[in-house]
Amino acid sequence: MHNWPQQLAALGQAHRECVIVTVAGVRGSAPREVGSKMLVTESNQSGMIGGGYLENECTRQARELLGATDAPHRKLSRFALGSQCGQCCGGVVDILFERVATNAAWVGELAAHQAAGTACLLISHRRTGDIPIKHVLTAASMELPGLDRRDVTRLTRHHGQLMQRGAHVATLRAADGEARDVLIEPVDKAPLNLIIFGGGHVGRAC
Repeated sequence: MHNWPQQLAALGQAHRECVIVTVAGVRGSAPREVGSKMLVTESNQSGMIGGGYLENECTRQARELLGATDAPHRKLSRFALGSQCGQCCGGVVDILFERVATNAAWVGELAAHQAAGTACLLISHRRTGDIPIKHVLTAASMELPGLDRRDVTRLTRHHGQLMQRGAHVATLRAADGEARDVLIEPVDKAPLNLIIFGGGHVGRAC
Protein backbone atom coordinates (compact mmCIF):
# COMPACT_ATOMS: atom_id res chain seq x y z
CA MET A 1 0.00 0.00 0.00
CA HIS A 2 1.24 3.49 -0.87
CA ASN A 3 1.76 5.15 2.52
CA TRP A 4 1.83 8.64 1.10
CA PRO A 5 1.39 10.54 4.43
CA GLN A 6 4.58 8.96 5.74
CA GLN A 7 6.45 9.71 2.52
CA LEU A 8 5.17 13.28 2.51
CA ALA A 9 6.37 13.81 6.08
CA ALA A 10 9.79 12.42 5.14
CA LEU A 11 10.03 14.86 2.22
CA GLY A 12 9.17 17.69 4.60
CA GLN A 13 11.91 16.66 7.01
CA ALA A 14 14.34 16.66 4.09
CA HIS A 15 13.09 20.16 3.08
CA ARG A 16 11.99 18.93 -0.34
CA GLU A 17 8.90 20.34 -2.00
CA CYS A 18 6.59 18.09 -3.98
CA VAL A 19 3.30 18.08 -5.83
CA ILE A 20 0.51 15.76 -4.72
CA VAL A 21 -1.38 14.47 -7.76
CA THR A 22 -4.80 13.10 -6.78
CA VAL A 23 -7.70 11.58 -8.71
CA ALA A 24 -10.38 13.98 -7.47
CA GLY A 25 -13.33 12.86 -9.58
CA VAL A 26 -14.31 10.08 -11.99
CA ARG A 27 -17.08 9.77 -14.58
CA GLY A 28 -17.37 6.55 -16.52
CA SER A 29 -14.58 4.00 -16.73
CA ALA A 30 -11.17 4.95 -15.31
CA PRO A 31 -8.02 3.01 -14.33
CA ARG A 32 -7.98 4.19 -10.70
CA GLU A 33 -10.57 5.23 -8.15
CA VAL A 34 -11.13 8.63 -6.51
CA GLY A 35 -8.41 9.29 -3.91
CA SER A 36 -5.63 7.50 -5.82
CA LYS A 37 -2.53 9.64 -5.75
CA MET A 38 1.15 9.99 -6.43
CA LEU A 39 3.83 12.29 -5.04
CA VAL A 40 6.03 14.00 -7.60
CA THR A 41 9.34 15.72 -6.83
CA GLU A 42 11.81 17.28 -9.24
CA SER A 43 13.47 13.90 -9.79
CA ASN A 44 11.24 11.14 -8.39
CA GLN A 45 7.67 9.98 -8.08
CA SER A 46 5.82 7.42 -5.96
CA GLY A 47 2.32 5.98 -6.16
CA MET A 48 0.14 5.55 -9.25
CA ILE A 49 -2.94 7.20 -10.72
CA GLY A 50 -3.42 4.76 -13.60
CA GLY A 51 -0.33 4.66 -15.80
CA GLY A 52 -0.20 5.41 -19.52
CA TYR A 53 -0.42 8.84 -21.08
CA LEU A 54 -2.49 10.22 -18.19
CA GLU A 55 0.15 9.49 -15.57
CA ASN A 56 3.00 10.63 -17.79
CA GLU A 57 1.25 13.92 -18.59
CA CYS A 58 0.31 14.52 -14.95
CA THR A 59 3.92 13.93 -13.89
CA ARG A 60 5.06 16.45 -16.50
CA GLN A 61 2.52 19.05 -15.36
CA ALA A 62 3.41 18.46 -11.70
CA ARG A 63 7.07 19.19 -12.40
CA GLU A 64 6.09 22.30 -14.33
CA LEU A 65 4.15 23.41 -11.25
CA LEU A 66 7.20 22.80 -9.06
CA GLY A 67 9.42 24.88 -11.29
CA ALA A 68 7.07 27.83 -11.88
CA THR A 69 7.25 30.44 -9.13
CA ASP A 70 4.24 32.34 -10.50
CA ALA A 71 1.95 29.28 -10.86
CA PRO A 72 -0.95 28.69 -8.45
CA HIS A 73 -0.30 26.30 -5.57
CA ARG A 74 -3.27 24.20 -6.57
CA LYS A 75 -5.06 23.46 -9.83
CA LEU A 76 -7.87 21.17 -10.93
CA SER A 77 -7.63 19.71 -14.45
CA ARG A 78 -10.00 17.46 -16.39
CA PHE A 79 -8.80 14.69 -18.71
CA ALA A 80 -10.91 12.75 -21.23
CA LEU A 81 -9.16 9.38 -21.21
CA GLY A 82 -10.27 8.34 -24.70
CA SER A 83 -10.16 11.41 -26.93
CA GLN A 84 -7.47 13.32 -25.03
CA CYS A 85 -5.23 10.57 -23.63
CA GLY A 86 -5.75 7.69 -26.07
CA GLN A 87 -6.53 5.28 -23.23
CA CYS A 88 -9.11 2.54 -23.67
CA CYS A 89 -10.97 3.26 -20.41
CA GLY A 90 -12.85 6.06 -22.13
CA GLY A 91 -14.06 7.87 -19.01
CA VAL A 92 -13.27 11.33 -17.67
CA VAL A 93 -11.13 12.06 -14.60
CA ASP A 94 -10.53 15.22 -12.58
CA ILE A 95 -6.95 15.54 -11.33
CA LEU A 96 -6.02 17.80 -8.42
CA PHE A 97 -2.44 19.10 -8.39
CA GLU A 98 -1.24 20.54 -5.07
CA ARG A 99 2.22 21.99 -4.49
CA VAL A 100 3.14 21.29 -0.87
CA ALA A 101 5.60 23.41 1.09
CA THR A 102 8.01 21.61 3.38
CA ASN A 103 6.58 23.34 6.45
CA ALA A 104 2.87 22.81 5.72
CA ALA A 105 1.17 22.41 9.12
CA TRP A 106 -1.39 19.87 7.94
CA VAL A 107 1.37 17.46 6.82
CA GLY A 108 2.76 17.13 10.36
CA GLU A 109 -0.74 16.93 11.82
CA LEU A 110 -1.73 14.13 9.46
CA ALA A 111 1.49 12.17 10.11
CA ALA A 112 1.00 12.48 13.88
CA HIS A 113 -2.58 11.17 13.69
CA GLN A 114 -1.48 8.26 11.52
CA ALA A 115 1.40 7.33 13.82
CA ALA A 116 -0.94 7.46 16.82
CA GLY A 117 -3.51 5.28 15.06
CA THR A 118 -6.12 8.07 15.06
CA ALA A 119 -8.48 7.80 12.11
CA CYS A 120 -9.06 11.13 10.40
CA LEU A 121 -10.59 12.68 7.31
CA LEU A 122 -8.56 14.85 4.95
CA ILE A 123 -10.67 17.53 3.28
CA SER A 124 -9.29 19.26 0.16
CA HIS A 125 -10.95 22.05 -1.81
CA ARG A 126 -11.42 21.07 -5.47
CA ARG A 127 -10.48 24.27 -7.25
CA THR A 128 -7.58 26.15 -8.71
CA GLY A 129 -6.08 28.72 -6.35
CA ASP A 130 -3.01 30.32 -4.85
CA ILE A 131 -3.58 29.22 -1.25
CA PRO A 132 -3.50 25.46 -0.56
CA ILE A 133 -6.55 24.69 1.57
CA LYS A 134 -6.63 21.38 3.44
CA HIS A 135 -8.30 20.35 6.69
CA VAL A 136 -7.62 17.34 8.95
CA LEU A 137 -10.78 16.30 10.77
CA THR A 138 -11.05 13.73 13.57
CA ALA A 139 -14.07 12.41 15.45
CA ALA A 140 -13.36 15.03 18.13
CA SER A 141 -13.12 18.06 15.83
CA MET A 142 -15.42 20.95 16.72
CA GLU A 143 -14.39 23.71 14.33
CA LEU A 144 -12.20 24.03 11.25
CA PRO A 145 -11.01 27.41 9.91
CA GLY A 146 -12.87 28.42 6.77
CA LEU A 147 -15.67 25.84 7.02
CA ASP A 148 -19.23 26.34 8.24
CA ARG A 149 -19.52 25.02 11.79
CA ARG A 150 -22.77 23.15 10.99
CA ASP A 151 -21.03 21.14 8.28
CA VAL A 152 -18.09 20.39 10.57
CA THR A 153 -20.55 19.11 13.21
CA ARG A 154 -22.24 16.91 10.62
CA LEU A 155 -18.93 15.47 9.44
CA THR A 156 -17.84 14.79 13.02
CA ARG A 157 -21.14 13.06 13.85
CA HIS A 158 -20.82 10.74 10.83
CA HIS A 159 -17.04 10.35 11.06
CA GLY A 160 -17.13 6.54 11.33
CA GLN A 161 -19.45 6.14 8.34
CA LEU A 162 -17.33 8.45 6.22
CA MET A 163 -14.20 6.46 7.09
CA GLN A 164 -15.93 3.33 5.77
CA ARG A 165 -17.26 5.03 2.65
CA GLY A 166 -13.87 5.82 1.20
CA ALA A 167 -12.72 8.82 -0.82
CA HIS A 168 -15.53 10.81 -2.45
CA VAL A 169 -16.55 14.26 -3.64
CA ALA A 170 -19.00 16.30 -1.54
CA THR A 171 -20.29 19.85 -1.25
CA LEU A 172 -19.60 21.79 1.95
CA ARG A 173 -20.30 25.37 2.94
CA ALA A 174 -17.48 27.78 3.60
CA ALA A 175 -17.63 30.05 6.64
CA ASP A 176 -19.02 32.81 4.36
CA GLY A 177 -21.86 30.51 3.28
CA GLU A 178 -20.52 29.79 -0.22
CA ALA A 179 -20.97 26.18 -1.39
CA ARG A 180 -17.72 24.51 -2.45
CA ASP A 181 -16.89 21.11 -3.89
CA VAL A 182 -14.39 19.22 -1.73
CA LEU A 183 -12.63 15.88 -1.80
CA ILE A 184 -13.04 13.89 1.42
CA GLU A 185 -10.43 11.16 2.00
CA PRO A 186 -10.22 8.78 4.97
CA VAL A 187 -6.71 8.34 6.38
CA ASP A 188 -6.37 5.44 8.80
CA LYS A 189 -3.42 4.32 10.88
CA ALA A 190 -0.17 3.47 9.14
CA PRO A 191 -0.67 0.31 7.02
CA LEU A 192 1.10 -2.95 7.75
CA ASN A 193 4.20 -3.45 5.64
CA LEU A 194 4.32 -6.86 3.97
CA ILE A 195 7.61 -7.99 2.44
CA ILE A 196 7.64 -11.11 0.22
CA PHE A 197 10.93 -12.85 -0.52
CA GLY A 198 11.40 -15.25 -3.41
CA GLY A 199 8.07 -14.50 -5.08
CA GLY A 200 9.50 -15.27 -8.50
CA HIS A 201 11.06 -18.63 -7.60
CA VAL A 202 8.47 -20.52 -5.56
CA GLY A 203 6.62 -22.23 -8.42
CA ARG A 204 7.55 -25.24 -10.47
CA ALA A 205 6.59 -26.48 -13.91
CA CYS A 206 3.86 -29.15 -14.08
